[in-house]
Amino acid sequence: MENASASTEQRYRFLFDCGGDAIFLRPFSELTSASSILEVNKAACRLLGYTEQELLQLTFQDLLATASRSTLGEKRLILENWRQVVFELELQTKAGRIVPVEVNESLVELQGEPVVYSTVREITARKAREAELRKSEARYRNLIEKANDLVQVIGADGRILYVNTAWLTTLGYSREELEGLNIFDIVHPDCLLQCERRFGQVLSGEPVNRIEVAFVAKDGRKVIVEGSANTKLVAEDNTACIQGIFRDVTVRRQTEEALEKLRQRNELLLNSIGEGVVGVDREGKHIFVNPAAARMLGYRRDELIGQVNHGTWHHSKPDGTPYPEEECPIHITAEEGKSYHSEHEVFWRKDGSCFPVEYVSTPIWENGQVVGAVVTFSDISARKKAEAETERLQAQLL
Repeated sequence: MENASASTEQRYRFLFDCGGDAIFLRPFSELTSASSILEVNKAACRLLGYTEQELLQLTFQDLLATASRSTLGEKRLILENWRQVVFELELQTKAGRIVPVEVNESLVELQGEPVVYSTVREITARKAREAELRKSEARYRNLIEKANDLVQVIGADGRILYVNTAWLTTLGYSREELEGLNIFDIVHPDCLLQCERRFGQVLSGEPVNRIEVAFVAKDGRKVIVEGSANTKLVAEDNTACIQGIFRDVTVRRQTEEALEKLRQRNELLLNSIGEGVVGVDREGKHIFVNPAAARMLGYRRDELIGQVNHGTWHHSKPDGTPYPEEECPIHITAEEGKSYHSEHEVFWRKDGSCFPVEYVSTPIWENGQVVGAVVTFSDISARKKAEAETERLQAQLL
């Protein structure tokens, strides 16, 4: 029997000493920071730099760093009720180094007496990683807070969980006013159905790489934004939420709408005037043609767009000889930015006939560069005929 007991004790001691974590045994009846130490393993000696004999002569109070000296007393009631408790504290080594550790304590019986079995694991590396993560999160949050883009995090139920400063500034809300507010409360009615559909799409795990939506600001303004949205998990409870990053494009959209209205008015004006108007780029290709120009040249407008003007209706002189492109005033205008006026040339129709014209060629400037030319022209056949008749009558009088 004694041999079996000795064998069991040897196996226990082998397992006790071979563990990678430090192990301490302390009497539960003395469970305070000043409680004595009954037994330790070799890992505890390596962790703290003491011999086994030195540790057994110390109390747990001697091993605690100053910041942790109230911790054990706080955990006694939990251990007594639940028989296990896990917590963190700091120990001080023989050399004076502070070591952060995770302590897993269990209440067990040893020879009929309650004993605290403490497994102690150094967490220095984990603490360093956590500190670096906190720094990284702080840098990220600082970056997000200072960003010009609107950043929002929305819960699966539509609650607004977080917005950055740019979001608040753009829409005019305070953080207090957002408490309990649902994202769909501020979506413009024109976009509500689209947003509900996209919201479900993102929650299902499919990111939206580009979306344009309108919000209603606190003062009732319509704020148009574009951006993206994707699903992220909240680490605390692993619930899904939607993270969106948007840019205020209200001014841009208003400008585009104003330009479109201006373009429409200009097009109405060009379509209503009797003179022919064509626009060409630097290569001489038509970029716009008004109805009067198309009618005089005998083409449909879509037949001319993209075609080179010189080879289409300005290829020959009045006598039918070829008109070199480099001599063409319209070509020179588009290349060099010089304006020209002429009433001694002809333009050629689709059917091969020609008609005398008076035209003005004006350069198109963009950012200080010539990008093409606008040609405004009139058919002066009637005028030329009248001039010829006048000359004939004058010749008869002479």
